[in-house]
Amino acid sequence: MPLIASYEYTDRSGNVLFTKNRYEPGKNGKKKDFNIEGLTDDTERILYNIVDVSKSETVIICDGEKDVETLRGLGYVATTMPNGCGSSWLKSYSSDLSGKDIILMLDQDHKLEDVTKKVKDGLAGYAKSIRVVNVTGVKDVTDYIEAGNTKDDLDALIQFSQVEDNRPAKKARIENKQLREPSAKHSEELVLGAVMNGQATFEDIEELTESDFYHQANRIIFNSIKTLWSEVGVGDIKAVAQWLEDRKQIEAVGGLTYLLDLTSDLPKVFSVESHVESIRGKTASRLLLDSLESAADRLVLGEAVDKVQSDILDKASKVQVAGRSDNTSSCKELVGDIDNLLKPREYGIACDPLSVVWDQFYGLQPGALMTIGARSGVGKTSMLGQVLSYAAVKYSVPTLLLTFEVPKADALLKMICQVSKVSYLDAIRGNINEEQRDKLRKVSASFSKSNFRIDDRNSYSIAKLRSYLKFRKSSGDPLKLLAVDYIQIASMTGGGDRRDLDLGKLTRGFKGLCLEFSISCIILSQLNRQGDREGGRDPQIGDLRDSQSMEADSDIILLLNQNLMKDSDDPEYRDASISLVKNRCGGTGKFDCRFHKSTASFTF
Repeated sequence: MPLIASYEYTDRSGNVLFTKNRYEPGKNGKKKDFNIEGLTDDTERILYNIVDVSKSETVIICDGEKDVETLRGLGYVATTMPNGCGSSWLKSYSSDLSGKDIILMLDQDHKLEDVTKKVKDGLAGYAKSIRVVNVTGVKDVTDYIEAGNTKDDLDALIQFSQVEDNRPAKKARIENKQLREPSAKHSEELVLGAVMNGQATFEDIEELTESDFYHQANRIIFNSIKTLWSEVGVGDIKAVAQWLEDRKQIEAVGGLTYLLDLTSDLPKVFSVESHVESIRGKTASRLLLDSLESAADRLVLGEAVDKVQSDILDKASKVQVAGRSDNTSSCKELVGDIDNLLKPREYGIACDPLSVVWDQFYGLQPGALMTIGARSGVGKTSMLGQVLSYAAVKYSVPTLLLTFEVPKADALLKMICQVSKVSYLDAIRGNINEEQRDKLRKVSASFSKSNFRIDDRNSYSIAKLRSYLKFRKSSGDPLKLLAVDYIQIASMTGGGDRRDLDLGKLTRGFKGLCLEFSISCIILSQLNRQGDREGGRDPQIGDLRDSQSMEADSDIILLLNQNLMKDSDDPEYRDASISLVKNRCGGTGKFDCRFHKSTASFTF
């Protein structure tokens, strides 16, 4: 099927969550077909074009992404749902459209009446106003424009459409203050649930205050999490429930049932930061509304208009920046004293056997992402073992290895054998003498004393890693080195049809973690078979499998090569090479070396 268009659904910060593809013609004689890449049961369903929607006071709702793009091209802000307006209406849609002037411009088909009712019911109590605009004589707004009508024609239709009474919303605002005032209930529930089930830490939401939570139950829960986190460093559901029970507040928040509702069925892929921003935005709106209500009272009492207007503008300017901080840095702040800026930096994470290469980038520096690429059997895992052993054991660097290829116990034994210069194969066969056994015991003891952790669960996501890094930092034991073996078999994204796009998200995510937490990261990558097809040439940067993003995101790229069919002059070794093909700190080049077969070690 020919791919006609791809539509990216992002979170409220603009990060892509999933992509909807449109094909024309579709299968089996259908006019069109769709598939969605990256959307799982755990992914947050969100309105299309949400970034623009969140900024606009007027939003058009139509029945597909094609119509949204047509309207965007005319200068309107429009949106739709992942599976069309006829699909289930979610509370989050109501929250995102709260307080806005809504224009319904839906498909003119047999489902029009039912779909219109469903959308209007979902917006009752939320939308500021609702208009229904029917583009009669054609199926949808795209057909309307393609039929020769202009933006002026569409503006006229909108202008002369009648504003719906929207009585359910109007009545709710008058009779129920909770609906009348702006609040982000869905976002409040998401951030509290994420902290209590471990998807986020309190540091992710620490800029919020108790007053930012509009709903009383959520205020109480936030206060309990904040207190627990400051006193004992935890905020899980069990601790929160016990804290509330001890203070006889558990019923005030809706009991244990409400806590369980908050922590169950949370999307695995969503931005805590965007929901924090949404909560702060509603707080600002409430503050401004309070100011306007106060201004009305003052005007009724005869206060001077100029004075009231001045106070309103002053309040509005303060509300606009409430809770926000400028994270940019001026050149003056960055440079300071030039002599301080020019002080020699410390050598990064070292690897003694590979110092010839490591000196080219002055050790693995904080914030750097390194990719080690090789074809199967060439030794990328062996090189990683050397790097991690020296970093964690000799130089006491707090290290985490995510090994998705072998069990964690085997990964550790391979490194112990490598450092001990004992064949891993002999060790697992039991073909070792007492002297070799003593070496293994001594090296094992040094690993036991190190701050080196290994995990083989292929269930991580960038968000979960970020939470783990925040936890390590808040507990006074920050991680300094993260390694992944290897990235092509990591199951850390939504699992879309385009593996290259998934890997691109991963490498960008790892680079972001490096910069945010000042850690170094090493990812292993397979290479494609192009070099084999071209006569066994040395690997090139374009051989990285599945993802061009690795080339862009990595600060250092090493490509390994060795002749698997031929030993060097010494039968214990094979000739090998390490190609430094990308180096943001300096030059590149090829470094000839040897690979010791029995201990799986590179040496110069």
